[in-house]
Amino acid sequence: MQFKSIRSRADAGVTMDVAEGHFAANHSHINNYIDLTKVRTHLFAARGAAEILAGFYESTLVEAILCLENTDTIGALMAEALSKSSFTGMNSDQDIAIVRPELNANNQMIFRGYAQEAVRGKNVLLLLSSISTGKTVTRAYDCLKYYGAILAGVCTVFSALREIDGIPVNAVFTGADVQDYMTYPPETCALCAAGRNLDALAGIWTPSSILTGILNYKKRAPLAPALACIVYAFTSSTVPSV
Repeated sequence: MQFKSIRSRADAGVTMDVAEGHFAANHSHINNYIDLTKVRTHLFAARGAAEILAGFYESTLVEAILCLENTDTIGALMAEALSKSSFTGMNSDQDIAIVRPELNANNQMIFRGYAQEAVRGKNVLLLLSSISTGKTVTRAYDCLKYYGAILAGVCTVFSALREIDGIPVNAVFTGADVQDYMTYPPETCALCAAGRNLDALAGIWTPSSILTGILNYKKRAPLAPALACIVYAFTSSTVPSV
């Protein structure tokens, strides 16, 4: 699998790696895998992304940042950038909370204890690693509304969408940064219809070696696209991405 590096137009130190292929994400099939490991785990890249995203919210009250998909480092650096007294905005010197939801047995997002108090009645900024279909955003928004939070905005490192149900999405990278980026519902995937096998399960960190190993069986006996979708549906509910 060959990756190419794409630099942010706003900060050349912030990059993402992209590989072309046929991948199964949580809610869709995609033709490009977006690797955001470095921007989530390296200080300078994370700070660069955080400062880009913070710039969108200078005039928006942010009292908490809900971090999904291992974006806690970026979220903390965003809070720092927003709360700096030198940062001209309404969040100067604001003690912004960094929270993440738990998942219950039904895979529903929930808050306990401190996290409930951090979001209830507060202006909460939703931060994700990437957005392809918007379904994760919808789930998170429903969760925030249930706990009485006010959505301050939606931001992410990469997004294929500019808005979700009328809510603007601010991103470091967009679909325009990836040539011909496409996302398909698994049941009507054009790549499956064309007979192209899945290359890997697109996880948060790297394409899953577990699914890649299963799909490598096609070298001995080709795995039909329909069967590949069944394999993905099974593994995505029982095996965490690695």
